[in-house]
Amino acid sequence: MPDDGRRYELVNGEIVVSVAPGELHFWVSRRLIRLLLPFDEVYQLGWRYWAPLELFLPNGDAVQPDLYFFSREHPPARPGSHLEGVPSLVAEVSSRSTRDIDRGRKFRAYQRAAVPEYWMADPEQRQMHAYILRNGHCERLPQNGSIIRSIVLPGFGVNVEELFADLP
Repeated sequence: MPDDGRRYELVNGEIVVSVAPGELHFWVSRRLIRLLLPFDEVYQLGWRYWAPLELFLPNGDAVQPDLYFFSREHPPARPGSHLEGVPSLVAEVSSRSTRDIDRGRKFRAYQRAAVPEYWMADPEQRQMHAYILRNGHCERLPQNGSIIRSIVLPGFGVNVEELFADLP
């Protein structure tokens, strides 16, 4: 693929091209990465990765999730310049240009690959949606006040109000 500052992904046999992320995307991604920090560095429950590190899913999709976490029980294969496998948790930070892709094609790609949890943050709309895969179907994780808690990663939760507070 060309090195033109865009993100190229293969989702369900189609090439998906995204523009470089903006400042809101940067701040929200950074906050999510910091929230996951203890799970790999302190508790050593697995490994966190973020874009632009490419991930090959078993269903043939090649994606660059904004943030993803592999548990120690299901580590990724590391054959070279990319990772292979099914992360325990994937988070995408949407923008106006990627919102439909994150909620549509990529949502279905992660479901086909049996990713246990999928989180979508939308800084422009100040919303977070999180889903768990149960029996092949995605169910929305409940939000208690402004807190959403992971099921597959005990102890991980996001305060949605704080995630989007004081953004530029």
